[in-house]
Amino acid sequence: NEQLHSWVLPGERSDEVTPRLLLAHRGGTTVSGFPGYAPGTPLPDLKQILDGSPPANTGPVRQVWAPGEAFRYSGGGTMVLQQLVEDVAGRPFTTVAAELVLMPCGMVGSTFRQPPATTDLAVAHDAAGQALPGKFRLY
Repeated sequence: NEQLHSWVLPGERSDEVTPRLLLAHRGGTTVSGFPGYAPGTPLPDLKQILDGSPPANTGPVRQVWAPGEAFRYSGGGTMVLQQLVEDVAGRPFTTVAAELVLMPCGMVGSTFRQPPATTDLAVAHDAAGQALPGKFRLY
């Protein structure tokens, strides 16, 4: 929360949550995973996802378990990290990730942009091997 400027992580012990704990899924944060969004449906912005506000399709991200005491997978924690990158860098996550990770690795066809600017995408499948309606999900 010391480095978050545009949003703060609510929770009784949120001041104890660190990037290291979030990366290790030990930050005590909620929202284990995200179901994604079908192409063409309204997409929430990052703050709507963090607050669980429509059109987000998950609950709010909160610190509810003691930080550092247990592993609990938290996609919500990774969203807090995304907000941290944006607040510290002063630029969109998609730009920072492209400049610092994707381009240096030569990943010119990869992006964190949602929806992606291309339709040249792999088709997602469910656990039974069936193609998903709309061919993929946006996260």
